[in-house]
Amino acid sequence: LLSKEIPGGGWGESYLSCQDKVYVSLDAPHAVNTAWAMLALLACGALGRGGEQAQALHRGASALMASQLPSGDWPQESITGVFNRNCMISYSQYRNIFPLWALGEYRTLLGEHEAAAAE
Repeated sequence: LLSKEIPGGGWGESYLSCQDKVYVSLDAPHAVNTAWAMLALLACGALGRGGEQAQALHRGASALMASQLPSGDWPQESITGVFNRNCMISYSQYRNIFPLWALGEYRTLLGEHEAAAAE
């Protein structure tokens, strides 16, 4: 997962990955893909390990916050749902649900980590 991080922070995978059966990166971070990557890293305890894993989480959170619109939404970006190699679906609320979830988990676990370090 860390090897797929886009330089500068965040993750982005093209729908072409499903079609071509090989990973195809986007050129810029995608809010939903970044949120999914962050949730996976948080679930496996990456924040507590520090180092590159924690730094990737910090960069991901920064990328999500930077892409948030003044309205509080995240922009509708490229397609996130593909199956059978050719059926693409745009889940319009993924753009808000997953970034908000990831940032909430990140903030909660970051606070717990900081509190434990202070003890």
